[in-house]
Amino acid sequence: MTALTKVPKQDLVVEHFDSPLRFMCRSMSQSGVSYLVDLGSDEYPYGACNCKHFECVVGPAQKRGERRTCQHIARAREAFTDWAISAFKLQDRNIPQC
Repeated sequence: MTALTKVPKQDLVVEHFDSPLRFMCRSMSQSGVSYLVDLGSDEYPYGACNCKHFECVVGPAQKRGERRTCQHIARAREAFTDWAISAFKLQDRNIPQC
């Protein structure tokens, strides 16, 4: 068994940044690199990211009217959905509070 097989798999980290719609997403391919994702961007309707793929491919496609996202936006949307469901569940009057 090599040292690499002993290293536990690293979780893909997505964390809220400075507002409910802005996240920091850790890169899956580059160690120590994170990208800022803004799901509420005024310029990009499906979210903005500061990764190179977004800047070169996804952003221009969104401006042409295509519904495109990068993997960081997809992960931030999933994190936002999980957060929103748990936050709204606490306010749901149809769920009995024990």
